[in-house]
Amino acid sequence: MSYPKDKARAHIVFDNDGTMINSLENFYDLIDQVLPIHMGRAVTKEEVMKAYVPDWHQLFINLGVEKPSESFIQGVIDDLNELNCDYIPPIVPGTIEFIKRLHDLEMATYVWTGRDQHSGMKVFNGLGLTPLFHDMQFRDTSKAKPHPEGLELMLGDIDKRKIVLIGDSEVDIKGAQAFGIPCVIVDWFGHCHHESLHAEGAEHIFNCHDKLLSWLIDHLS
Repeated sequence: MSYPKDKARAHIVFDNDGTMINSLENFYDLIDQVLPIHMGRAVTKEEVMKAYVPDWHQLFINLGVEKPSESFIQGVIDDLNELNCDYIPPIVPGTIEFIKRLHDLEMATYVWTGRDQHSGMKVFNGLGLTPLFHDMQFRDTSKAKPHPEGLELMLGDIDKRKIVLIGDSEVDIKGAQAFGIPCVIVDWFGHCHHESLHAEGAEHIFNCHDKLLSWLIDHLS
């Protein structure tokens, strides 16, 4: 059970893919099957890996789609979800224990993800994550990242000095900046470009839950 919002001393918002779960390898394995249907040309795994950013709109621009519409993006997502109907990506080791430690410190926890609600809830329920969060916002329950509407809906009346976003991408940083809160980056898999993330405004970059927890305690106290 997440720590009660109205009694929390601080509020921690989590991105999902790349932050709590490791879904990237499965994404690479499937996306080159889906994209040719929508783009009308062959697309290789290597091309997707080179173009990849954790933002659907920018990913398709990088792949040469001039103006990817929401219907285009949702069509790709729907096809991926169909191929992934029985797949639950692995959780980053230590994630559940880390969230429970935050609750022990009287911190409420939230999810702000670029996934749609259907696929997101399948993952959260399958991994036992759902009861750990006070609230969740998805790409189809509020405006997609980096627009801060999802953060406004969950946390609009809370002192922003008590809020931190944990993510893994420039999209998370931009969303946090638009809402007026800090964003720390986690790089569990060594895929992040640290220099560019710092340039975008990441407060810190961590590859260890213990160091991240220490920073949160210092910052929020």
